[in-house]
Amino acid sequence: MPTSHRSNQYRPVRLPRAYPYEDWMDKEYADRTLRGGTGRRLPVGQRLFLLRQRLNTFSFTRERTVRPERAVALYVRTVRGEDVTPILDSLQREAGRRNWRVARIFHDQAELEPGAHPVPEHWPGWRAVRDLIRRGQLDGVLVPDRTHISTNLAAYTAELKEIARLQGFTELLVREADP
Repeated sequence: MPTSHRSNQYRPVRLPRAYPYEDWMDKEYADRTLRGGTGRRLPVGQRLFLLRQRLNTFSFTRERTVRPERAVALYVRTVRGEDVTPILDSLQREAGRRNWRVARIFHDQAELEPGAHPVPEHWPGWRAVRDLIRRGQLDGVLVPDRTHISTNLAAYTAELKEIARLQGFTELLVREADP
């Protein structure tokens, strides 16, 4: 049975560029860092922490030419009726400890139970944070923990990537890997 000489030719395949990786070697290295020394996958919290740290690297290492201190927003999402004062106090202490200037404070209130948050785009405070980072008025956002952004894993990672794409950073008071 004759075969066509074209079927045996090498055809280059264009791989889609996966942000924030520059090429396939960066992606391979990043995948390798998500595994422990034994080759087993790390726990979800630790993988999220490593992802956030990698995405924040550009924002933390770029040269500061416009303003010497970082301008951050404090973002809190609570259930209606919950006292937000102690949460904001701890966020402001952390921002002061890192020498960050608190430019804005955003507080969204849910009318739902704590675990039933919709996607982050539906919250006006979070949309405002993204918009201010996009316009360059903020360098990043400081949040108590990842559930204030989203309880959905896919939505949370999408928001981390979106903030990094806008050249901002997302920092948590309680990191993902902590209990």
